[in-house]
Amino acid sequence: VHTASKGELTTVVTDDQHQFGLEAAYVRGPFSVQGEYIYLEADDDGDSDIEFHSVYVQGTYTLTGEMRPYDKKSGAFKGINPKGEYGAWELVARYEYADMDVDGKVDPGFDVYTLGVNWYANKNVRLSLNYLHTETDDIFGVSEEDDGDAITTRAQFIF
Repeated sequence: VHTASKGELTTVVTDDQHQFGLEAAYVRGPFSVQGEYIYLEADDDGDSDIEFHSVYVQGTYTLTGEMRPYDKKSGAFKGINPKGEYGAWELVARYEYADMDVDGKVDPGFDVYTLGVNWYANKNVRLSLNYLHTETDDIFGVSEEDDGDAITTRAQFIF
C-alpha cells in the first residue's frame, strides 16, 4: 500500500488487509444506471492503519432510443449499436467519491461530478465530450483544498 504525507510517497507493508466491493447495474430501454462501492482496510500491526472508501454512481440516457447492452458473463456494458444513419446520442451523469484515512493523520479525499455526451457514429466509433468539476480535500497532505474544472474529449475506435 502506498501513502503520502506532505508530498512524500511512503510504502506501508501490511500484515492484515480486508477488502469489500459491491457493484450493481440496471437497464430499462434507453436508461441505465450503475454504481460501485469499494472498502479497504489495512494494518501492519504497528502504527500504520489505512482505511479507504470509494463509490461511483453513473446514469445514462440515449436520446435516440438505443439500449445499452449488458453482458452478464463479463459483467460489463457493451457499446451502443446505432439504429439510424446519423448515429446514437447518449447523455451521461456521473458522481465519484474517494476518501482515505492514514493513521488518523492524513485524510485525503475527492469528489468528481461529470456531465457528458457521447456520439456513437456507428458500432465501432464513439466521440465523447465531458465537463468535470472536482473538489479535493488534503490530497497527500500537500494542500487542504484544490478544486477545479475540466473539459475532456475522447475518440474511441474499436477494431
